[in-house]
Amino acid sequence: MQATQKPPRVQHILGVTQTSISLGSIFNADLSKCALVGMLHDRAKNLGREELLKLYNEGHISLTEEDLEFPAIWHGPAAAWIAKTEYEIDDPEILDAIEHHTLGHANPSELLSILMCADYCEPTRTHDDKHHDLQKMRTLVRQDLKRGLAAVLRSKADYLISQGKKPHSRIYETLETLE
Repeated sequence: MQATQKPPRVQHILGVTQTSISLGSIFNADLSKCALVGMLHDRAKNLGREELLKLYNEGHISLTEEDLEFPAIWHGPAAAWIAKTEYEIDDPEILDAIEHHTLGHANPSELLSILMCADYCEPTRTHDDKHHDLQKMRTLVRQDLKRGLAAVLRSKADYLISQGKKPHSRIYETLETLE
């Protein structure tokens, strides 16, 4: 797998890592795990659709029928596979957080919640249609991780709906267990 990332992606990854560690320190999480998931969450973001489909077709990553309709989330399972095979990470909590960082799943772990919030709120993100109320979100996730993650997920769903797209059902599955 090619490791090269474009400079804006590197800045994002570093921002997510920094924010994950910061949130981890607030919520007394394992900071080494927070750093690791931040660094590896987008490890497969530079892979093309064909390469990601090849990983799926070869059985290296699993995607549901619904997942196949959302190519933007495929990099999560691929990044978890890379973390396991190239970096020899075998911690299920780390692999789960990397794999599911785009949508979450029912009853997300604290580590997954931290990564999802950090991915949305990291410092290089700027206010736009996809990331609105960033200052409010950054404050909320530091005060209440569960409520902050719920707000992040609602924002993601609202953005997709505003674009005429149907959100993945896993967003709602995750929300149901948070609210």
